[in-house]
Amino acid sequence: MAGKKDLSLEERLSELEQLVAALENGQMSIDDAIAAYGKGMELVLSCRKSLDEMTQKVTLARLKVQKQLEEAEQSKADAADSDDVPF
Repeated sequence: MAGKKDLSLEERLSELEQLVAALENGQMSIDDAIAAYGKGMELVLSCRKSLDEMTQKVTLARLKVQKQLEEAEQSKADAADSDDVPF
């Protein structure tokens, strides 16, 4: 069976939703419910870690583009300044 790292975020979220539905159903034995709860908590931690990593990637990409835009604006301003010929 594939480990949690091998599952996509969507697959882990789907598995978590299934566990929650089974727990809410109330038809599990207490031992099964405790095991399902433990597995669910592991999935929550795994999903949170993935979301944190994705957030960091998006933030870094946004900062990279922002820096490039600022550099382009500065180059444009520098070029405009050098085009001014004093008389």
